[in-house]
Amino acid sequence: MLLSMTIVVGAMMASTFWSFRKGLSEYIQKVELERVEMLIPVLAQAYQDNGSWLFLRGNRRVWIGLLDQGLGKLSRKDGEAHEEMPEPPPPPHSPEAEGFAPPPLVPPDWESPLPPPPFMENPEQHRHRRGGPLPHDPVFLGRRLRLLDENRLHVIGPHYDGKDEVLRPIVLDSVTVGWLAVRPITAFTDRLVLSFLEQQKRANTLIFALALGLSMLVSLILARVFLAPIRRLANGVQALAEGRYDTQITPSSRDELGQLARHFNLLAQTLQSNEKARRQWIADIAHELRTPLAILKGEIEAMQDGIRQPTPDSLRSLHGEVSALTKLVGDLHELSVSDMGAMNYRREQTDLAEVLREVSEQFAQRFANGGLKLVNRVAADAIYPVFADPSRLSQLFSNLLENSCRYTDSPGLCEISVDNADQTVAVNFRDTGPGVADEDLPKLFDRLYRVDKSRSRDLGGSGLGLSIAKNIIEAHGGTITAQQCEYGGLWIRVSLPSI
Repeated sequence: MLLSMTIVVGAMMASTFWSFRKGLSEYIQKVELERVEMLIPVLAQAYQDNGSWLFLRGNRRVWIGLLDQGLGKLSRKDGEAHEEMPEPPPPPHSPEAEGFAPPPLVPPDWESPLPPPPFMENPEQHRHRRGGPLPHDPVFLGRRLRLLDENRLHVIGPHYDGKDEVLRPIVLDSVTVGWLAVRPITAFTDRLVLSFLEQQKRANTLIFALALGLSMLVSLILARVFLAPIRRLANGVQALAEGRYDTQITPSSRDELGQLARHFNLLAQTLQSNEKARRQWIADIAHELRTPLAILKGEIEAMQDGIRQPTPDSLRSLHGEVSALTKLVGDLHELSVSDMGAMNYRREQTDLAEVLREVSEQFAQRFANGGLKLVNRVAADAIYPVFADPSRLSQLFSNLLENSCRYTDSPGLCEISVDNADQTVAVNFRDTGPGVADEDLPKLFDRLYRVDKSRSRDLGGSGLGLSIAKNIIEAHGGTITAQQCEYGGLWIRVSLPSI
């Protein structure tokens, strides 16, 4: 955070100072162009007096005099605005001795018997001087001016490539007779400008230091604010890794970290619920296996001790217990395969009504033997096409009819009907009492779950049939629900997407 803030503040300060220097340079250039505009009439008048620019070719002194005459007007105006820095008196030999004429400007590549002004001998020393007269050409405008003829050929002035130079036309009687070229300023040399830039640089440095200190303070505060909930989350994760699923974290805010803490609490509750279900699952399996094994062991020990004889009835009892164990183990294996997604499904276009007719015919006799009535209200000519595995659908409906046949009191009724709407086919299994309490309805599809009394183990169920049915229907993209039935029993509704 501190590094990010430092980079941002540094970039802002650097860009601000660069923008300030650029703006100052543009401002000075605009001021220069205003001075140049006052020089153009002087050059136009000189051209009119001489008829061409030939009088200026190689004549540096005349060129310097024209610069003094044109630029001196603005210098005199500036001098009047700076009374504390008066202009020096004009030299006696000047043709404008009665008026105002500043000292001549001497370009660096020109030969002149006149010594350069003091501010041109040592600009660095002059920049740090205090007081004294204001230079007439503080940014050396005279050194950056050259004259071009009407064809933009060089007449007089310093030679340079002309890149980025600004051209101002010299017009006489609506005809362009020449061009005055101004070379842009590349470095500040005026002591006042440099002093102002140094002042701005020191101010920017101070602002940067203050902003950096403030950034450090804010970073420390934010780091503490952010790290406190993160540490709590880290400790909570460590607790979950150690198996303490009752760990909860109190959200300290409503931001993303607070939302993460709430998600953590939900995860901890889910893990705790799954761990509880796993332990209950193991306990239920142990109980389911222990009961038939205890009966088998008691029967066999009684035969070994001679208390009971291996009669056909006793052998039939032993075979029944072994069959119950075999069915339980088979159901557990099938449920585990279904949970892993390894159960094979061969989906094809299937008539759901035909599957229901076949299954109901298989269970009709069993229902009749138990004093129950099985009613299939699906029309004989009805067709409900679905994309599913017909063998798995048959297994699903068989499990549901098996439960209805086993747990419905005699005399009783089991009714099968089909609803077809909104691209969904729903199969309804309704039976008579006994019913299921509302609080037990959501648990019917849990593994090894039985409703007390009316869903007793004495009836021989393993408690896995509805769990297997749920896995089968969800693998086909459907749903299965349980609710109270108007007949007093249970209503199982199976929904599948139609085609």
